[in-house]
Amino acid sequence: MKHTYLIVIILLGLWGLETTDSLVLAASGSGQPQLQLTTQTQKVLLEWFECEECTIGQLQAVVLLNKYQSVPSLAEALSIGPQPSRIVIEDSRLKKRYAELVEFKQSHPDTLLIDKRSFIKIHLAQLTTQYQLRAAIALGQIGGPLSKQALEQASNMDAPELVKEEIARSLIQLSQH
Repeated sequence: MKHTYLIVIILLGLWGLETTDSLVLAASGSGQPQLQLTTQTQKVLLEWFECEECTIGQLQAVVLLNKYQSVPSLAEALSIGPQPSRIVIEDSRLKKRYAELVEFKQSHPDTLLIDKRSFIKIHLAQLTTQYQLRAAIALGQIGGPLSKQALEQASNMDAPELVKEEIARSLIQLSQH
């Protein structure tokens, strides 16, 4: 099967980043382009999803990726939260953290500690909510029909109230432009 590749070079250095990035669109057998995110694109998205003290620069870096690079990943994050591979990594980190807390409790018996399963479940739910919130915010900033479609689809999903509010806010923002 013959594939045609179109490589578009995006100079992220112009936006304050120190590297170049490329977006590869490969035509599949069905003629539909398939997006392959580069490492730098993934890094920009991850920094936005997981920043603790987020800056406008982190959001702007996502917006500047353009809709073809970021909207599909943002729509997926809005729908399901972090990628399953990210959940596995976080689950492992949380298990280690819980073990540290158990060890701490041994020398500090007055410390209250919930059970391990609840600890992990709560923290993974927080991570999912964080990803969904950041995805909704970024989609509202990016705009366009693809962002609007992702937000409209997500507006009917079962999600924390905070996420639903941000989706509604982003949809209002898009309707005003």
